[in-house]
Amino acid sequence: MTIRIFLPLLVCIVLFACNNESPTASVQDSLSPATAVQTKDFKKLDTALYFAGLWVNEQYVNDVTHTRRPGNVEVPENACIIMPVKTLKETSLILGFHEGQEVVILKNGNKYEIWDKPVLNKLQDIELISETRLKLGFDTFIKLKSGDLSAEKNPYNIVDILLFAGKYRDEHGATVEFSTDGKVKGIPGINAYEAWLDYATSEAVTDQMSMGATPETMKDYAFRFDKDRLMIFHLKCRSMGQDSICMEYAIGDRYLTLTREK
Repeated sequence: MTIRIFLPLLVCIVLFACNNESPTASVQDSLSPATAVQTKDFKKLDTALYFAGLWVNEQYVNDVTHTRRPGNVEVPENACIIMPVKTLKETSLILGFHEGQEVVILKNGNKYEIWDKPVLNKLQDIELISETRLKLGFDTFIKLKSGDLSAEKNPYNIVDILLFAGKYRDEHGATVEFSTDGKVKGIPGINAYEAWLDYATSEAVTDQMSMGATPETMKDYAFRFDKDRLMIFHLKCRSMGQDSICMEYAIGDRYLTLTREK
């Protein structure tokens, strides 16, 4: 009698144990392949980047802000990068302000990475420090502009933002304003401006900028900051070539003296 009761009870215990283990094993088996596919396919992941915008090497930002002489500042090898609004979108890692390497941004798990355009080699890890600072290797970058910059005509107007943007007074007390997006108010006949960024391949005699009624009709000028004053000078040709192209420029007469409003 005791044996008859014990055997059915033993069978029930074994069946219960088997039924208890099989769902767990089944869940694990179903999750493992999905996880593997997810990791393998991160190169195809199309997702938004919350840190999109213009990022500039912190060393350059500090040097230009301190000296206010962009033409005399040493430009870092990794100068700046525009982070696109989504992964997989092509962008450029700007090298020394006169060369660019085509790259894409990928999200690999919880990390973000910079890869070459064929997406064969990882170039840099992106370490996000805060909303306005990130690291690429040993270099720290500062965010100067946010959002989608793909439609901007001049997305790299870095010196405009660091030095020029703001309100000034001319010698007669009239207000002159330089915007962060290349517009000018208060100078007759001048509506657009752009401070030079790349001096490595130019024959600039000093820090230079361009101004004009439109971006297409701008002329070159020299400029110099002295405390709260901005002085803008005409350029004159010192040496003319045979084909009527100026071979050497020099600083000419002063065009404007502006005092920054506090």
